[in-house]
Amino acid sequence: MHFFRVAALALLCASCSSSAISQADAAAQLAQVLCAELQFCCQGAPGLPALSVCVSTTSANIASSLAGQLANPDSAYDQGAAARCIADLQGSSCEELALDRLDTDPNCAAIVHGTLPLSAPCSHGAQCASGLCANLAATSSGAAVGVCAAPQVANQSCAADGGTSDGAPCAAGTFAQASDGSCLCLPLYSLGTACDDPSQCQSGDCGVPGSGACPPADVCIGTQCIPIPVTSSLGNASCAALIQTY
Repeated sequence: MHFFRVAALALLCASCSSSAISQADAAAQLAQVLCAELQFCCQGAPGLPALSVCVSTTSANIASSLAGQLANPDSAYDQGAAARCIADLQGSSCEELALDRLDTDPNCAAIVHGTLPLSAPCSHGAQCASGLCANLAATSSGAAVGVCAAPQVANQSCAADGGTSDGAPCAAGTFAQASDGSCLCLPLYSLGTACDDPSQCQSGDCGVPGSGACPPADVCIGTQCIPIPVTSSLGNASCAALIQTY
């Protein structure tokens, strides 16, 4: 069954295997993959839109979002990240689809990124190529101004050094662990490690917040691992929430 699902996705989006996706094609190709996944994972769910309707609506929404982000003169579109994002989405399980991969997948998040170099003045992390605007402090006009900074690597402090920060303070592959006013960048947890939040896990899924263990996003719930075939569909409750976003 998984083979036929992959084959169906490949046929629906035959050009999505490219190593670079142009901005003009990105919204449509992302929508094709996401909507094909939705059709597969939510077969028979009440309110499931027809594939063509889903693709049309989702493509328009993604195009609008990209245009809004790229209206910032300090933002740029990354063709390679778009291609890698689509590849990641094509390999997603149904449970990963429910996690909103466009926001949680690093390649998808990097489709639009900042262009300002390190030490350049900034007001938002989205302006910086590093993704982090640090040492934000209010000016006499009331606007906050900081400098583009490099995210910290594993086991380095991520506490703001003067003012506040906007953007991810820790580099890819790590997460910020804050406690009692301190902040430390830690390596993402591997499968089976106790966690409190999905952002701490390599899999992007923490199971039950506060008492979970980092699982593969398609097989574990909390601390109890339950083998679930990759072809399993989502329940109506999960699908109802997803359908509202398409």
